[in-house]
Amino acid sequence: MKKPKQKTALTLAAVLLLSILCACGAPAEIPHSGMQTQAVESPQNATQDAAFGEDDLLPQKCTYITSMSDWEEFDADGYFSDNCKNFLMQFLGGDTSPFIEFDSVKVSDYVIARCAGEDFYGPSTLYFRIRVSQSALQTLPVGDYRMLVHDLVDCFVEFVGEDSRGDAPQAQTGDGCGQILADFLTGAYAWNCPAFGAWSGSGEPVNYIIRRYGDGGEMPYDAYKKIAKEKFGIEARKENGNFTVKDGRLWILAGALGGGTVYTVLSHTAADGVHTLRVQYFADAARFIRSSVVEYRIGEDETMYGSTVVETSPYAPYGLRQLDW
Repeated sequence: MKKPKQKTALTLAAVLLLSILCACGAPAEIPHSGMQTQAVESPQNATQDAAFGEDDLLPQKCTYITSMSDWEEFDADGYFSDNCKNFLMQFLGGDTSPFIEFDSVKVSDYVIARCAGEDFYGPSTLYFRIRVSQSALQTLPVGDYRMLVHDLVDCFVEFVGEDSRGDAPQAQTGDGCGQILADFLTGAYAWNCPAFGAWSGSGEPVNYIIRRYGDGGEMPYDAYKKIAKEKFGIEARKENGNFTVKDGRLWILAGALGGGTVYTVLSHTAADGVHTLRVQYFADAARFIRSSVVEYRIGEDETMYGSTVVETSPYAPYGLRQLDW
């Protein structure tokens, strides 16, 4: 069995989720190798043809290719990143993915399109239509798919029509627990949370505490120490923080926050004043590869009781670290 390829660590400052209004358009000519431009005369009244190469979702002045050998001409202005090109190639047999699961995906036909204007699909966005003829990847089975590829720090995907990955990630739980978890993940920039009172001397979730209980990226150090003890069982240590003095009072400062991550809350149960959130992480920003499943225990008073991995994966959760707290 092949060993999993190592994933290059990439982080995001924020996750941009775009929406699309799909107007019907006149069918394009069946594309062939080479760069082409489609001019749609009556997008509101056209009907969709069953042929793969004919597509009513390509807008006016949309340039498209059906072979990556034409990419250099297609992206002659260098607008799209090498990361975006590699992302597309992982579907097309380019061996550019850090995930071996993509080795099973075989695509028989595809169309890659970009628009002359940025007002239809949005900036840094490609239209990507593929016909998957073989696949052992659960989130991309055999079938025809249309998607928008958003070329950000990493590539995010928005399906047009049926989403083979399932429901969109859901982080909220109907009460405050989902937000507490989100604050911890983006503040600590790590997915693992030690058991209450089990934090090592070098580890404190400084950013999380200040983000949730402070004001403007800072809080009085005496208030910080109280929260660290109450919510995590931590005896705060000054060497773990950065400080300033205002009006004769010591204040602790938050550092730079980490990147984004992609996960969904699978379940939320409560017993004896403790809420348990079971979370499915994804290993990639585009949500094709599942990572570990982790449970978090949070008290009704926001006490953090720790995390437990309940399903392991060879891939780390996207955008997060595992720290030796």
